[in-house]
Amino acid sequence: MWESEPVTMTADEAIQAADGSQRRTSALDEAKGWLRAILVDGPVAADEAIKRARADGIAKRTLDRASKELGIAKNKAAMTDGWWWSLPPKVTKVAEDSQVSTMATVGEVGNLRTADGIAEVEL
Repeated sequence: MWESEPVTMTADEAIQAADGSQRRTSALDEAKGWLRAILVDGPVAADEAIKRARADGIAKRTLDRASKELGIAKNKAAMTDGWWWSLPPKVTKVAEDSQVSTMATVGEVGNLRTADGIAEVEL
């Protein structure tokens, strides 16, 4: 049934309410979610991230643990610049995931290499 007003709860909160469970997220889980949210648009200066975390009630130690668990990339562009944090690059878990699924062969073309380095293939 559709609500007439905007819904302010998340899907997780709705599922927890339906189950009757009151699972509370840990400070580490909250810090990991917070880190993902601030880094989703690109790298952020580490000093800025730490300052914003403190303002949002996340302890430095918890932020450090969350960044380690998420594999946050910590880079320095130059010796005079500060550190920058970013989400790690996404890596496929299965080799097939990295293959283009729309590729197909055109038929038998044979060996494209010839003695003189020029191949002629009739399509």
